[in-house]
Amino acid sequence: MPTSPTLTRHVSDQLMCVADTRDWRCRCRNLLGKRRGDRLEVRFTRGHQYTMSLPVSVVCRCCGGLNELHPALGRS
Repeated sequence: MPTSPTLTRHVSDQLMCVADTRDWRCRCRNLLGKRRGDRLEVRFTRGHQYTMSLPVSVVCRCCGGLNELHPALGRS
C-alpha cells in the first residue's frame, strides 16, 4: 500500500523531533522538560502539557531551585 506524501512528511517530522529531543534536568536530577530544537515541552501527571519557546525559567517542584534555559546556550 503506497503512503501519502503527507503521512511520510509527518512521520519524518516525528523522527526528526525524537532525534533532536534532549532531557532538561534540575541539579537534583528531577526532569523539568524535554528540549525539542528551540522549544521546551513540559508534561505533568494529570495530563497537562505545555510547549514554550526559549528562554525559559522554571522552579523545580522537588528542591525549589531556579533553572533557566537559554536558546544560545542550549543548557541550564
